[in-house]
Order: sequence, then C-alpha cells, then structure tokens
Amino acid sequence: MQRCGVSIYALIGRMRIQSSDAVLNEASAVVKTIVDTYSEPNRSIVEVQHFIDSGSFDPLRGLARRCRQELDTI
Repeated sequence: MQRCGVSIYALIGRMRIQSSDAVLNEASAVVKTIVDTYSEPNRSIVEVQHFIDSGSFDPLRGLARRCRQELDTI
C-alpha cells in the first residue's frame, strides 16, 4: 500500500497544476475511498462478485464525470 499511496499522491500533485478544484475534489474523494476500503475487513469472493455485479462500488465514476466535463470546456 505504501508504494501505491505515494503514486496516488504524486498523481494528485500533478493534477493540482492542471485540473480544476472540482476535479481535485473528486480525486481526493477517490483517495479517501481507497484508504477507507483498505481499513475495512477483507471481503469474501462472493461479496466482491456482488459489488461488481451490482455496480454499487465505482469509486472512479464521479472523477471520470468531472474530467469529461472539464475536457468539454477546453
């Protein structure tokens, strides 16, 4: 997790140079979701499959939407 965490924060740092506050807020929310998920108990393969099938866990959806909106303004 440590190496991954450093990479995520490096990406956020690069985004601060080029992205709007709205995109940065969504990116920060993704990082929070990842950190919160790591602190939860491990899930069984059945539980993971349920998350995938239900579409209830899509941490990048909001960030992708904001990025598309920002690209549309360029």
